[in-house]
Order: sequence, then structure tokens, then C-alpha cells
Amino acid sequence: MRNEVRYLKSEETVTTASSKDKLNFLQKIQNLWSKLVNLVFANPEEIEVVQKSDRQGNTYWQVYDPASGKSFCSGSESDVLAWIEYLYKYR
Repeated sequence: MRNEVRYLKSEETVTTASSKDKLNFLQKIQNLWSKLVNLVFANPEEIEVVQKSDRQGNTYWQVYDPASGKSFCSGSESDVLAWIEYLYKYR
């Protein structure tokens, strides 16, 4: 069996690092732009629903209604939908 050793040229290393840096920078700009658009065009009366994960990897939902100031948290999507329907029914 023959061992083959290859070395990267310094230009290849710089190009790869540069491409990763550009991609990372573009992703950060895209995330910032998305947050800015949401902030400017978001309806202040609209219910906010966020899906999150805890340290064990369990998914749960947080819901906030800015009109009433009420919030709700559950691991069940159907419970969250029922809570939202209840809010609209008794507003």
C-alpha cells in the first residue's frame, strides 16, 4: 500500500477561507435585513407565535397577544391553535 500525501497550496487555503467568510457575512446581512423588514412592517396587534427548543431538544411553542397582553406556552401545536381560537372568540 502506498501512502499519498497532498499539500494545499497557499492560494487554495486563502480562497476557501475567503469563500466561507463571504457566505457567513451574506447570511448575517440576510438575517439582519429580515429582522428589519419584520420590525418595520409588523402589525403591532398581530399575535406572535414562536417555535423553540429546550436543552433536551424538545420543541415547544410560545404565543403572545399584544392586544390583551396575554401569553401561552405549550408543547402541543393543537393546544396553541385552540388558545388562539379562544382569544379571537372572546375578544
